[in-house]
Amino acid sequence: MRRAASLMLLPEAAVGDYVLVHAGFAMQVVEADEAERIEALRAEMHGAPRTVEALS
Repeated sequence: MRRAASLMLLPEAAVGDYVLVHAGFAMQVVEADEAERIEALRAEMHGAPRTVEALS
């Protein structure tokens, strides 16, 4: 998911990085494989059928 977020608390983040965002602020850089897993979990919460198992 793409959103505007402040990098004030995470100045080491760069364009193209995956970051964990809370309340509009980037809090942590996340590896691409972990970002994919998070997105699959989010999709499952919204009704997608077993997307996380498909990553294994």
